[in-house]
Amino acid sequence: MAILGKDLFAFDANFLHFTALFSADEILIDAQNYKYGELVTAFLNCDATGYLTLIPQLREAGAAQDLPRYESLAEQVNKLICAMPLFCAQTERQQLLEVDYFNPFLQKEPPGPFRMLDGYCQLAEDLTVVHERYAWFIKEIFYRQIPKQERNQFAWQIEENGMRAFVSGRSLGQSREADSAASPVQYEIRLSQSGEPCIYEKRNFATLLDFLYTDLMKAFMYGHSPKQCKLCGRFFLQERGFSYEYCNGLAPEQQDKTCREVGALNSFRKKVQSNEIWKIHQRAYKKYYARVLKKRMSKAEFNIWAQKAERLRDEGLQEEQQATRMGTAFDYEAFAKRMNDR
Repeated sequence: MAILGKDLFAFDANFLHFTALFSADEILIDAQNYKYGELVTAFLNCDATGYLTLIPQLREAGAAQDLPRYESLAEQVNKLICAMPLFCAQTERQQLLEVDYFNPFLQKEPPGPFRMLDGYCQLAEDLTVVHERYAWFIKEIFYRQIPKQERNQFAWQIEENGMRAFVSGRSLGQSREADSAASPVQYEIRLSQSGEPCIYEKRNFATLLDFLYTDLMKAFMYGHSPKQCKLCGRFFLQERGFSYEYCNGLAPEQQDKTCREVGALNSFRKKVQSNEIWKIHQRAYKKYYARVLKKRMSKAEFNIWAQKAERLRDEGLQEEQQATRMGTAFDYEAFAKRMNDR
């Protein structure tokens, strides 16, 4: 992507080199807008098995100077890259993969036939770190869910789960050699999506991992985070102000229910099965709702009772907890009588 000569960033023919603009609300890359944490979440879900399988073969072909085999493998690799998050939306990235770009202002000689090999191998290394280390890190910071904080929620999650030491390097503690990242910074004024002038932080990235590390840490700063769905195992982006354990994708073996819908129902059932207060409340609820169906109770009367029952249930749960702390028995029969008293 061409950058003005006055900028810090020179144009480069490497498909991994790109510029990203960061505002308080979004990331802008080649006129595409992304939420903080959106791309690192997408790469956590990206199946790179096929790509990682081809890279050793590509290395062998390059080492042997076997150009026909190398070109055949490179064509397969390029297709896989163009289907990956970020690259699939960037036409300019794809063009750099497809053509032998030669810039006479930067290069004395045209690039050789194996010019992309280092980039292919670097991308493989970055994807491996993301799928192994980043996935591990996200799981660990949510190992124990802490009470919701008004500020710096994910900093608290990281701190309370003992993960502070891993955030200072882009490999999240996997390798000191991979941790340093050079990323010069500029700032510029642009119009945001709302049409208002906005200050953007401009950074040039030489590897995918440089960017994903920045994306992840800025996501934490702005109250976003990738999170693993407890039902399907895929990662989803949890945005500021929300707290979910399940994603909004289609649930396994379901055609019309999301993981969030199925997970909420399962959580409710477990809660009812494991607590006598909830069991009493649900038995009473079914009894009174059956009266509505049989026309022995109006919907207005049922709604009044239901509101009262919810209040009694919440009070009962608090009284039960207090009785447990005091080492005394909770009177479930008396509670059931109150719950069924209209």
